[in-house]
Amino acid sequence: MLCPAHLRCARRLRLQIDLTSVDVLPPEPSWLIDKMLATGYLTILAGMPGVGKSYLSYAMALAIASGANFLGHPVRKGKVLYFDEENGEDAQHYVRELLRGMPSSSAAEMAPSFHWYLDELGAQTLEGRYDRMRSLAAAARPRLIVIDTATKALGIVDENDNAEASRHVEYLGQVRRAAGPTATLLLLKHARTDPISGERSIRGAKAWIGSFNAAWCLYRPGRGRPKAYGQTVLEAIKARVGSFKGALDILPTVRNYATPQQSVTLTGYVHQEVAE
Repeated sequence: MLCPAHLRCARRLRLQIDLTSVDVLPPEPSWLIDKMLATGYLTILAGMPGVGKSYLSYAMALAIASGANFLGHPVRKGKVLYFDEENGEDAQHYVRELLRGMPSSSAAEMAPSFHWYLDELGAQTLEGRYDRMRSLAAAARPRLIVIDTATKALGIVDENDNAEASRHVEYLGQVRRAAGPTATLLLLKHARTDPISGERSIRGAKAWIGSFNAAWCLYRPGRGRPKAYGQTVLEAIKARVGSFKGALDILPTVRNYATPQQSVTLTGYVHQEVAE
């Protein structure tokens, strides 16, 4: 029988990379959204105010809770834990629009899997917010956790402070781990655009994007005020093996426009200019 020291050594040896097999491709990731987002990832979705970050994340959450495709990509069905501190009561209107745009069987089946908390965290201390998220994550064991948005949900004081950002990233990792090894966490943040180069990035400290596995930016092509239900582009600004590269055009299809039964379906297409 190996002693504890030898066991630790054996574990280290199993983690070593066989450099003689450099031509062997790495194993296929375990996908939450096929060819788009791997399980176990910390991912940022950034965008300017009003561009539709929450709308897109609602669509993603409903797809995973129901098992329906997301932007044409198959998903791994599972529970969703959604902390919504951004949208208030209006959020229910947006979710119903998306539900009505889904297959009729999906809407009824997904209800027990969609754990949606409106204004759950804002009145609590920093420790109280994370205690509450960890507790709910451990109880629900979701495949996807959504936090909308970072500043309001997490009580961030200075988003440009790298030390504060790193502290929040560590706490967010604890929340994700409380949900289990296959849980993925999606954090919504605001974006910024360099006025000279036009490059898009995450607003705030570099630790935000540096500490996450993947980062996406959602934006509207062209200039001017974002048009309701207009085309948007989802662009990868940080990508690893388990997340998509390039960009997708997202086009909404609206039926029964401006009626109480309005429904919306989102469709994704490869954005040829930057896709690999």
